[in-house]
Amino acid sequence: PNIHALNFSKTIKKVFPNFSKIIFCNSGTESVFKSLRISRALNKKKYIASTVGSWHGSVDQLLFYPDNKFKTKPLSDGLKNLDKENLIIIPYGDIDLSKKILNKKKNNINCLIIEPIQASLPSKSSKKYLKFLENYCKKNKIILIFDEIITGMRSYKNSVQNNYKIRPDITTIGKIFGGGMPIGIIGLNNKIKNK
Repeated sequence: PNIHALNFSKTIKKVFPNFSKIIFCNSGTESVFKSLRISRALNKKKYIASTVGSWHGSVDQLLFYPDNKFKTKPLSDGLKNLDKENLIIIPYGDIDLSKKILNKKKNNINCLIIEPIQASLPSKSSKKYLKFLENYCKKNKIILIFDEIITGMRSYKNSVQNNYKIRPDITTIGKIFGGGMPIGIIGLNNKIKNK
């Protein structure tokens, strides 16, 4: 067997122990795009939820920011109104306000995607908020996607989900696993079928 493939497999299992399947992509952005498509295939609900400050690449469905009332505004021209209408944005780290916003449409939220520790605002105090999201998504049958393109392998040589013992349904990973070369990986948790 190829020694590099064995080392890669061992590293993935160590850093992301809940993966039952991985899908390779050409970039981190592509892995995010495809993870949203996988969510739609598994869970027929309408809305995508995301957090303020998370960056998921140039994926049209997520290129929005909130105004002061958490209504979505486009980051660029050329984005579809439908994507704007189907996106819910919640404040990173604010459990009460996040819950209030999510509760309005909780029965029709397909997935929630988050950079667990944001590249734009790194914080060690995020564990409580992430645990809240994990429990909320599980309770309401919402697919939880961790975008660990920045944090995978860079969080104390581990992943945020493994350090915090959180098991998202889908994880996206980027070029850290390609040694700087363009690569994207989607990791699927074997329990995702139950959503």
